[in-house]
Amino acid sequence: MMSGEYLDTSRKRVIEAGRAGSGHHALLIEGNRGSGRYTTAKLTACAMLNCGKDELIVKGIHPDVITIKAGKIDKIREMKSDAAVLPNEAERKVYIIRDAQNMTVEAQNAFLKLLEEPPKHVAFILTADNRAKLLETILSRVAVFGIDNFSVRECADILRKKLGKSEGIEEASELFEGNIGLAEEALKDGKLIEDAKHGLELIDSVYAPYGWDTLRIVSMYEKDKERFKAFLDMLRMQCVKIAADKALGRENEARRVRKEIKAEDLLKIAEIAESTKKDIEMNGNFPLVITMFCAKIRKVKG
Repeated sequence: MMSGEYLDTSRKRVIEAGRAGSGHHALLIEGNRGSGRYTTAKLTACAMLNCGKDELIVKGIHPDVITIKAGKIDKIREMKSDAAVLPNEAERKVYIIRDAQNMTVEAQNAFLKLLEEPPKHVAFILTADNRAKLLETILSRVAVFGIDNFSVRECADILRKKLGKSEGIEEASELFEGNIGLAEEALKDGKLIEDAKHGLELIDSVYAPYGWDTLRIVSMYEKDKERFKAFLDMLRMQCVKIAADKALGRENEARRVRKEIKAEDLLKIAEIAESTKKDIEMNGNFPLVITMFCAKIRKVKG
């Protein structure tokens, strides 16, 4: 859990919006995987309830703060039934809907009905990595807040205090550009660090004269479909982050890849990564999907 000194402006803004009496009954927290969306959601729930039991909320054991893992409509129906019941201890119930972008269209439509006419004692906090995956009718009824990664220094400081060690923390914090969740996960799973390095190498390979580097990187995943899907998630996230850094003139943060790589090309790679992941789930011919992925990557530069 991050202490107050590490709550940057974007996170403080969300928490303040959730403060009891603010008038908001539905918030969306948007940020990359590992950026601290769920932690920020729990701190916002503390502000919403203002019940003096923040520790229980943070630990996930307060009876009036319920976390829902987004997905199919059944979860939303269960939440709707539970929402009709009055709070156990606090004046309100807060539902944290994690990874809201994973809700099916059917589930989103069911949630929309609850969002339009919620019980007076209910509030919602949604977290998502991409608001574009949610229906416009939902977005029009929630207050949207974006949170960014911490600085590399802040990420390293937080992890040192949390884990009580220094080994590998600087490398992980820098490799994941201040993304505290991914940096911590990488310290436990070396594969994540490998995937991040491969992602940066693949981005660079787009501007290389030949496609050998692309083929070399992708060949490492040809026998592991699930890990390749995880790699595609990492690649998409890296491309979007670096493209944003370039668009905002933060060249220092975007220095990890070739300077000549354009932001629009990075977004093309991100789209290819996302569509390829969908192709894997729909197409049983994994080798064919990998071949098509390489072909699309080689066409990015034009």
